[in-house]
Amino acid sequence: MTARSHTRNYTSLTDAIDLAAARANLAVVQENLAQTELKADADGVITDVLIEPGEVVQPSSGAFNLAHDGELDAVFNVDESALAQDNPPLSVEVALVDRPDIRASARVQEISPSVDRKLGTVRLKLSIVDPPAEITLGSAIVARAELAMAGRISIPWLALTSRGGKPAVWVFDPATQMVTTRQIEVLRYDADRIIIASGLNAGEEVVIEGTQFLHENQKVQAVQGDAK
Repeated sequence: MTARSHTRNYTSLTDAIDLAAARANLAVVQENLAQTELKADADGVITDVLIEPGEVVQPSSGAFNLAHDGELDAVFNVDESALAQDNPPLSVEVALVDRPDIRASARVQEISPSVDRKLGTVRLKLSIVDPPAEITLGSAIVARAELAMAGRISIPWLALTSRGGKPAVWVFDPATQMVTTRQIEVLRYDADRIIIASGLNAGEEVVIEGTQFLHENQKVQAVQGDAK
């Protein structure tokens, strides 16, 4: 009787250990199963799917990109010269590319401090204010900015020379029919023209071609080339 009782107690202890281990394994499996259910941290729209059906995904791997509901942003790559203004735009407006009549106001939210060296552009982010229902996440839009008006003189690239290592132009005097070099200050460089900050007055004439053959107070014959 003593031997049988001892065997029965040993068997019961083993069963209890196995049951505890099975429960622990079940808890781990249930926890892992719960991790397979993805829950968004906020309302929004799926913008990108990073996994494929049937793919074995490692823990902590990204599965989706989620854009939260809320204020819409518009991102543009803007020519660097367009952001060289000292004053901010008076107003900014965005519109759908295929529906220009669908518009909304916007404000500048962020300007990247770095320039794309290949494109010469700067990343600009706008916040769209009270967008209409037609402007949704992923919409193709254009932006228009109203800037303060300021009269500026522009000249062709070919007119630019240098004096003392600084930008200059050859100015033609109709009264004397002579040319002289004058140092200028450049506001910005556009695609095919130079915007002058100071050094030239409206209506003055500059030499565009043949500047390499000129010298101070040389008499020339004017053909064309009024500064604008």
